[in-house]
Amino acid sequence: MKQEDKILPKGASVIIENQQGLVLAVSRADKNGFCLPGGKVDFGEAFSAAAVRELKEETGLVADEADLEEFHRGVCASVINYDVVVFALPYEKIKNVNELKQQEEGVSPFWTSFSSLIFTPPFSYFNKNAVINYFSHIKNKKFC
Repeated sequence: MKQEDKILPKGASVIIENQQGLVLAVSRADKNGFCLPGGKVDFGEAFSAAAVRELKEETGLVADEADLEEFHRGVCASVINYDVVVFALPYEKIKNVNELKQQEEGVSPFWTSFSSLIFTPPFSYFNKNAVINYFSHIKNKKFC
C-alpha cells in the first residue's frame, strides 16, 4: 500500500509562474520559512477546491478550479504527514493578478526565482520535488 493511500490528512498547493519566469511563494511566520500557496483540504472538499480557496486566502488571487492542472501528488513529511496534490495554474488564468497582497496574518506572498525557491532553506523536500517536476514536465508541455 502506498503511503498516500493510507488515511492521511489532505493538502493542496498551487504553483504559478509569472511572465518573468518567477514563481509565486508565500512566507509563513508559523513555519519559519516559505512554501507554495496552499493548505489543508477541509472535510468533503475536493483537492482542487481547496487549492483555489487557499490561493485566495493566502494571496488574494482568484482562480477557477477548471483552470488547474494536477501534476504532482505525494506525501509531504512533516510533524504530521499529509497527502498533498500540487496543481499548476497558468498565470493568465488568474482573474485579479494585480491584486496580490497579504491576506492572512503572518502569511506574505511574493514572486521569486526558481533557484531561490528550491535552494533556500527551509523549503520542504516535497515542495522542491514539486517545483522541479513542474519545470521539467509541465513547462515542457508549453503549459505556461
